[in-house]
Amino acid sequence: MKPFRFRLEQVLKLRIRDRDARRGELAQAQQAAEVLRGQMNDLRVEIESIRARTVADTRPGLVNVDRLLNSHRFELLLKAQLGELQRRAVQIEAEVQRRRQRLVEADQQVKVLEQLREKQLAEDLRVRLRDEQKGFDELAGRAYWKQNAPP
Repeated sequence: MKPFRFRLEQVLKLRIRDRDARRGELAQAQQAAEVLRGQMNDLRVEIESIRARTVADTRPGLVNVDRLLNSHRFELLLKAQLGELQRRAVQIEAEVQRRRQRLVEADQQVKVLEQLREKQLAEDLRVRLRDEQKGFDELAGRAYWKQNAPP
């Protein structure tokens, strides 16, 4: 009897490759989101640093107005950059969700084919065992008739 062969093996391999590609795409999007979070945190730290310097520069005594104006302008620039990064973060998060959903769908397709393969393999094994048992029964019957046949 021929060995078991899953007819959809090539389709399964394609689905597995597709799922692995989706995993890679998701990892890239997650990495981009992580880089963006790091950049946003750096900007927040810089903004807090500027605010601390501004507070220190506004203590009673001589006040350098130009320095305060420059600090304020720089803080506004950093806030604008932070806002842009936050908008990009929302877009990237939406892309992460889309890629995660595509990965889930690809994974489901692989699981369906793997379950089908397992069912077919189990059925093939059941048929082989049944055929083997028939062969044993036939041999046992022949042996019985050989021993008990009239001379």
